Amino acid sequence: MPVKERFSISHLADLAGVSHGTMRRHLVSGGAEPEPGGRYALGSVLKALIADPGDQRAERTKLIQAQREKIEVQTDRAKRELIPADEFYRAYEGIFIALRQSIISFNMPDADKSELLGILRKDVLEAPEIPASA
Repeated sequence: MPVKERFSISHLADLAGVSHGTMRRHLVSGGAEPEPGGRYALGSVLKALIADPGDQRAERTKLIQAQREKIEVQTDRAKRELIPADEFYRAYEGIFIALRQSIISFNMPDADKSELLGILRKDVLEAPEIPASA
């Protein structure tokens, strides 16, 4: 004997103790179609809820794999962008040593060289600290 009662998604969600969105996803993924008026027949609801979860499991597996690949790409990108602090400071120091040597080798009076080196030293010592999150 067919049950003639029809249920809204909200009523079904309340009965099952799940959110409206969760019930809607289960109904859609299980193939339940609302009748005119947007309500669902009990038979189609039950079929949707006991439908073979294999397809859902496969979709969930694909989603998890895609998320894992995205995280791996982000991790690989971050590894290439970040270098150890000591390596950065060695390179930074090398730049200033080369700059200092260039200034010393300029064909100009020693007083001017000394002034340039003093400005460089002051700029380096007074430079703002690099934030850790940068």
